[in-house]
Amino acid sequence: MQNNSPNLNKVDSPPPQQPGQYPPQQPGQYPPQQPGQYPPQQPGQYPPQQPGQYPPQQPGQYPPQQYQQYPPQQPGQYPPQQYPPQQYPPQPYPPQQYQQYPPQPAFGAPLVTSPTSSNVALINPSLNSQIVNGKITSPGSTFYTTGTNKGTFKLRIICANKLVSADANGKSDPYVKVKSHCIESFKATQVIDKNLNPVWESTHTLTMDDVTKDLLILDVYDHDLIGNDDLLGFVAIDLSLLPLNVEVITTENLSFAKHGTIQIGITCLDFGLTNISPNYIPQYISWRLSLEGREKKEFKKLKKSKETGAYLNKKVHSDYKLVNGFVKRKKNKRDKTKSVLGKGAKSIGSFILDVATSDD
Repeated sequence: MQNNSPNLNKVDSPPPQQPGQYPPQQPGQYPPQQPGQYPPQQPGQYPPQQPGQYPPQQPGQYPPQQYQQYPPQQPGQYPPQQYPPQQYPPQPYPPQQYQQYPPQPAFGAPLVTSPTSSNVALINPSLNSQIVNGKITSPGSTFYTTGTNKGTFKLRIICANKLVSADANGKSDPYVKVKSHCIESFKATQVIDKNLNPVWESTHTLTMDDVTKDLLILDVYDHDLIGNDDLLGFVAIDLSLLPLNVEVITTENLSFAKHGTIQIGITCLDFGLTNISPNYIPQYISWRLSLEGREKKEFKKLKKSKETGAYLNKKVHSDYKLVNGFVKRKKNKRDKTKSVLGKGAKSIGSFILDVATSDD
């Protein structure tokens, strides 16, 4: 008879190990654990890992790099870095080309007909201008021309000041004429009515046959509706003392007048001094202003004296002549007529006085 009741004393055992499933342990491969070698883990000794705290490691990979390891910089959190100004070593500069002041030439400088590297008068810092016998000099400077003494220049007639009054109303109606040995006299400005301080701002481009000899003459006249215009004064300019292609503005005292000045600007376009000193221009301008205007009565004394002017061996317009280097205006028909009438009036006056005296 078969017994179907359970066997309470039977213990279930793991299934037998299959051959080759686990390699057999080699003797001494794993030392036996000694009692107390590894202390048991205490509760709370290691905090439990929070979900998502460490990304799961993928097989054969490293945990992905964290790009927000440092918080992003907040605006203004770190001040911008300051860089000190970069220092540059001094650099050599080419010679300065003079364009601030109207350049001024050296008196008696030799002529140079070969073209220069620049069309502007150069300043040479090593030179020093001097005033010799009332004329400005710049040792070492050269006078440039295009091959002949012929030259073209620009004349700007700016204004006049404190002119003499030629009319009964105490005013004048001034205008300017320009002339030279090779330039016929022409009216260069408009007439400014009733004004002793006229402003013209008139510009002309002119050509001289010999810029080393010809003097430029500017006549200031009072315009009259009836009769001949009255001369208010004149001034002569030596173009050979001017620099190349730089405007020189000067104030000139008028001759044959008790007072009055005229302001002009001249630019030599294809001739003039180069390689001038830095102080040449200011000295030239001061020298021109220091040239006093000569009145008619002074020329009788100048002719007998040993004093010499700035225009020896120059050429002037036929209305003028040179006296010891000074420019004097010749008498015209009107002047000669006035002179004869004046002598006649004196003779008549003397006759009347003699008759009156004889009666006594």
